[in-house]
Amino acid sequence: GIRFVGAKAARLLAENFGSIDALMAASHEQLTTVPEIGDTIAASVVSELADPDMQKLIRRLQAAAVNTTQEAARTGGPLEGKTFVLTGTLEGLTRTEAQKLIEEGGGKV
Repeated sequence: GIRFVGAKAARLLAENFGSIDALMAASHEQLTTVPEIGDTIAASVVSELADPDMQKLIRRLQAAAVNTTQEAARTGGPLEGKTFVLTGTLEGLTRTEAQKLIEEGGGKV
């Protein structure tokens, strides 16, 4: 993994750049234009993806047919523009399932 890049930041970067190749070509400034990606994460991404060992690993994964692209995020769902905070106990769903449903509907968690 890349230091300071958790699941949410990884998803944001994948959605905004679409492929690992585009992400590897992105500058610090381009990375910080992504909402919620600040200087610390951007610097870490640039540094890690410039590392020859990391580049070799990425090429090996691509050669092994590991998908390194992200399909475009859908827009315009019924929850578009809404943000949700999941608290308490959810009956019938795990938090991960609820988050996925909200995001599929265009909302943010």
